[in-house]
Amino acid sequence: MEMAWCVNCGEDVTLAHAVAELPCPSCGNDEYFVAIDDGAREALFSKAERMQRIGRWAAAAEIYTSCASKGMMSPADLNLSMVTLEWRRACAVAGASMIQAAGGEVPLEDFRSRLQDEFEDYVVAWLLHDYQEIQTMLRDGSYVVGVV
Repeated sequence: MEMAWCVNCGEDVTLAHAVAELPCPSCGNDEYFVAIDDGAREALFSKAERMQRIGRWAAAAEIYTSCASKGMMSPADLNLSMVTLEWRRACAVAGASMIQAAGGEVPLEDFRSRLQDEFEDYVVAWLLHDYQEIQTMLRDGSYVVGVV
């Protein structure tokens, strides 16, 4: 949804009227406030985030690529989103491999420390907090990380 209104008198005008900088029908001013609802874009970004949380990396990448091709995100935003997705994917693979090599569970602090040697803290934090294929569990008074 798009809305535009005169900065002087508050009269509602169409977006086309505001973009063309036509005079306000009420006061003649040609400056407007414009609000554009990014609901569709935000819904797609939310879906891409959900896809990453369940390990559907290709689906998330496809959403970002589709958004960029439709002009819903800049090339710089696409690049950042794809790099973040790749970091998350690589961290998830490394975490799952570590757990598998350890026989199914790794102490939380060891898991975190070893991943932070390879990945940024915020990527490891995302993995532990949001990624649904890896879970933190309480075992004998201490926390361990395992694969769901």
